[in-house]
Amino acid sequence: NAFLCKTADPIAIRYNDQAVLENHHVASAWSLMQGGETNILQQMSPDQLTAIREQMITVVLGTDMSVHFSKLGMFKSRTAADKDWISVPELKK
Repeated sequence: NAFLCKTADPIAIRYNDQAVLENHHVASAWSLMQGGETNILQQMSPDQLTAIREQMITVVLGTDMSVHFSKLGMFKSRTAADKDWISVPELKK
């Protein structure tokens, strides 16, 4: 991502230097899934399409390492403040 942004790569420009490869991967995957012979989404309702797309975007953008440590810090803070956040007894050890 950083290299693409620093070299003003067209992909970085397209995604405004924000999670460039992650955005590219979501967009490419979505395009493939909607393609003619590979349209696995054609039987989905508009609500299902919206839910699937939102989940895809969330999951893939969650792999952006530029925000990893800030998210990890928030997770650690929340879990440290509330030790009962885990609902499965075996995991509370």
